[in-house]
Amino acid sequence: MNATVIVVHVIKDQDLPAGQLKIEFNQKKNIADFIGYYNIIPSRFPFIAKIRAGWKYITAHRKILRLIKEKYGRPYIVHIQIAWSAGLIGLWLKFFFGWKYVLSEHWSGYSRDMAENVFLYPSIKKSLVKLILRNASVCMPVSDDLGRLMQAFESKTRYKPVSNVVDTRYFFPNPEMKFSKFRFIHASMMGPEKNVPAIIRAIYSLSKKRNDFELYLVGPENEDLINYCKELAIYNIVVFFTGLKDYAGVSLEMQKSQALISFSIYETQSCVILESLCCGIPVIAAAVGGITELITTENGILVDKGDEDQLLKATDKMINEFARFERLKIAEAARERFSYETIGKEFIKLYDQVIK
Repeated sequence: MNATVIVVHVIKDQDLPAGQLKIEFNQKKNIADFIGYYNIIPSRFPFIAKIRAGWKYITAHRKILRLIKEKYGRPYIVHIQIAWSAGLIGLWLKFFFGWKYVLSEHWSGYSRDMAENVFLYPSIKKSLVKLILRNASVCMPVSDDLGRLMQAFESKTRYKPVSNVVDTRYFFPNPEMKFSKFRFIHASMMGPEKNVPAIIRAIYSLSKKRNDFELYLVGPENEDLINYCKELAIYNIVVFFTGLKDYAGVSLEMQKSQALISFSIYETQSCVILESLCCGIPVIAAAVGGITELITTENGILVDKGDEDQLLKATDKMINEFARFERLKIAEAARERFSYETIGKEFIKLYDQVIK
């Protein structure tokens, strides 16, 4: 398939004058970008504000799609990212113009374990999400686990898992790295679903047993977590905070580490785990969601969800048995599964099937 890829993104911009809409266009080679910015006229009634925001969101898409048809004609296929709320545009295009759409999904809200989930939506919003799922030519969740959850929510969902992707120009093994102490890493936005305090408790307990390791937390500095480490007397002694890093910065921190720790309440897949594996770094992870489809005895250790004692034992075991993990083999297997080239081919294969 050789065609122009058109990316459409619509976002609210508080810096715009109230009620205004702005569209930006850019094209490099065969990739075109349309970005719509809008702002609404304020209202003291939240319901009215939501209606205005929804109307501006739809209006922006209508204007952009008019420009697309004028410049490029009818697209072969529409690829929606996440059912709500971009899926509403997919429904509109299918019902009014007969355009087929496919849907990528990585949102964790199909799991009841999440504080914000689709089952808590108002009835009409829930019905619209179901309509979006069953009208997609194919849904492409990032894991089979997520696909099953989507199908449990809407039985007529047709899905084929397509993984998240890793930029292997950044995430690759660096065998030249030298280590004075064993280095664990955890990378996230430090939200409650990542269960970082439990990781800190396990590391604290391990520090009572041995002193040949460190943990680096990569993400926005969280005062509660920092204070917790200070209370345990492990701040900047056993546990170190790097602060928020860009893509290249995260890859460097991973290459300087020997094992990743993930102890989430739920994960649809986890980009961080994919990136870690592409760096040849074995993973300790809670056996939740799509993670069980990634971790084997050859590239990591799985522990039960929320079991801090198992997590403690896994960190100790990882240090003791680290030599058995073949880092280059882990990286090569991950690259073959999650590179741009591999995932791109999967998308194109599905596009071809839908178009035909």
